[in-house]
Amino acid sequence: MRILFDARRAVHRANGISRIIDGLLGALVELDQQNEYLVLWGERNPLPAHAPANFEARHIDLDINSLAVNWFMPKMALNWHANVAYFPFWLMPLWMPCPSVVAIHDLIFSKFPQYLPPFRRIVYGQYTSLAVRFARRVHVLSTHSQSDLIRLYRAQVNRVDVIPPDADARFVQRDRESWDMEVLEARGLSAPFVLYVGNHKPHKNLDRLINAYGSVSDRMQSKLVIVGAKASYEDPYSLPYLELVQKLSLQDRVQFVGQIEDTELSLYYNAARFVVFPSLYEGFGLSPLEAMRCGTPVACSSTSSLPEVVGDAALTFDPADERQIADAMLQLDRSTELRDELSRRGLERASMFSWRKSASKWLQSLEQASGVSC
Repeated sequence: MRILFDARRAVHRANGISRIIDGLLGALVELDQQNEYLVLWGERNPLPAHAPANFEARHIDLDINSLAVNWFMPKMALNWHANVAYFPFWLMPLWMPCPSVVAIHDLIFSKFPQYLPPFRRIVYGQYTSLAVRFARRVHVLSTHSQSDLIRLYRAQVNRVDVIPPDADARFVQRDRESWDMEVLEARGLSAPFVLYVGNHKPHKNLDRLINAYGSVSDRMQSKLVIVGAKASYEDPYSLPYLELVQKLSLQDRVQFVGQIEDTELSLYYNAARFVVFPSLYEGFGLSPLEAMRCGTPVACSSTSSLPEVVGDAALTFDPADERQIADAMLQLDRSTELRDELSRRGLERASMFSWRKSASKWLQSLEQASGVSC
């Protein structure tokens, strides 16, 4: 096959789509020496330096949110004689000279439309509906997302492939002797602390997390460390949470770190007493998987795709119930035995995910879409 791979969303930001593009391409480079790839990139080339000759990377000057994708990509595919094109985002061309495969990582704009301005809500929903209609196959990260896509967008079940991702290889359990606290102490951190990793968008449920922590902080040894988008008065997403921390007089107990590189984030996971992830909705939920790969105990929501990720390896709670969130944090903060048990289960659970397995499923799906046998 000749595969056109739109990797423009492999941007510098360590978001979920970028990590999935990186992990998938890394696995394909190791796995596939037969098919030919044209990898299109914008801000950053995601191909590893050792990519073989059947992977060509080409920089293009096309904004990731530009509707010009509808005439630029068909021309590119036609000139390169692509057999199939892959788009890891719903903003794909609605016509292509070859079959298209699109990945829809979540349906937040459909599940929580109140968080978007009316115009964006309409555009996102309508365009996703068209993408599902015109793509030969659709990729999702979980069976929960598959069910949502079938229910909300009438996707045909035999055209929707569930391809779970894995965590980045940098997220591993580290011996305490192999690293020290200097990096974390430079940011003013000290053990013990409970860790949240994610952005500050409303569906991440940070208001309930902070309220829950505030209700039991005087009974917990651990501080709360929030890693993600930087908390500041200039950020409309984080401003309410910054004000909530001040309102609850938790300035000495809650610390906003902002975005950090994955290598440093791995240290945070390893140093944390446990990770708490109270999201209302996730298409998959990489943060709990990253934590489990580091051997860090996890407490997370019992909703959407998260049970598929953690199985029985996490303490789960109803994310709409602040009391349950608080109780879960108290249990994990107080019980060494529970933390040890969840750490063991988490490492076992994380071993079930593999980029090599994901890449194999991805190749089978593209072969089915293109009609070209590998």
